[in-house]
Amino acid sequence: MCLIRMEIGSSSVLRLPCCPGTSSGIRSKGVIHHVRNECEILELYSEEVTHGTRKRACNIDNDHFHIYRRDIPDNAEECESKMLGEISDLELNGGGWLIDEEETRDNERDILDGFIESFTNRFPSFHQPDPSKLWLDRNRQVILESSLFHIAVEDNEWSLAVELVQKEGLYGDNLHGLQARHDQNYLEGMKRCLLEYLPSIGIRTGAWTSDIIKREECFV
Repeated sequence: MCLIRMEIGSSSVLRLPCCPGTSSGIRSKGVIHHVRNECEILELYSEEVTHGTRKRACNIDNDHFHIYRRDIPDNAEECESKMLGEISDLELNGGGWLIDEEETRDNERDILDGFIESFTNRFPSFHQPDPSKLWLDRNRQVILESSLFHIAVEDNEWSLAVELVQKEGLYGDNLHGLQARHDQNYLEGMKRCLLEYLPSIGIRTGAWTSDIIKREECFV
């Protein structure tokens, strides 16, 4: 598999595999930054309403936590490893790099553990879910919840979404008024807590606009 880089407008970059279906250690489908046109139909950064339940998300680019290692013999004394964002397109296209699943999982867990600690310190109404209620559906794992919201994570292949999802009330939309008072505050808290552990995150800024928030921009 090789990767191609496409320019979309003056500040947009789309990196996608050009040989789908071929075997490779490269798992990421691509990375999108500052997409400001129709290509946002890909919905890298999401805010959507499904069956009356609103979902808002911050996205962690795979560049920031996926670990790759050189494909070398098992008996080699030392194995070189790098974060995906530290590997150039030229290196990736040249082959020889494989995703290190175990290190990537550990990296993801460290980021989420730090986020959970920071967020619950800021918002004590949130707590970790009952072990029997860890999944909203087959793709979204709950990491925190309150009486009004779930916070769940979902692997989007090119990023990890951390989602603020409204809970459904016993009588349909009877919680929506309370949720509307708090969701923006919680979303801002999610951004700040994630940026304690990451250099940047992706967010949706409007119907057709998305952006990257960098750590230094959030803590000024």
